[in-house]
Amino acid sequence: MARYAKGYKGYEGLRVAVSAYADMKHALVMFYGINHPWDRKIFLCDMNEVQSSVNPRIEYQTVIDGQPWNLLIISPQGTGEAFLKDVKHTNPVSYDEETSRDINNEHQLTAYLEQEAKARQEKRKK
Repeated sequence: MARYAKGYKGYEGLRVAVSAYADMKHALVMFYGINHPWDRKIFLCDMNEVQSSVNPRIEYQTVIDGQPWNLLIISPQGTGEAFLKDVKHTNPVSYDEETSRDINNEHQLTAYLEQEAKARQEKRKK
């Protein structure tokens, strides 16, 4: 895992925790503080750096229902948008130092591994 995490803050309590892997090509992304099925769910994402003179950004992309999905798009200035499934509007977010300090990369990785193990167990039961 990278040494430092990044946290983002949105409207109505939305927080986004981003724990990048050391290779800076993958990250764990978790939304929390929202009334949504994805609250506290952790996603493994590819980090796609888009070089553009007009709109440079990092896209945090995963697969939802078999389709690529950008969970989060962040500009070099630390602002961007979070995209929640079945929510018709985007959720503006911006870098937040306090949220960033509250994220523990190792805890987030452990929680992700436990979440995936539980999902595999549930799948076997069906």
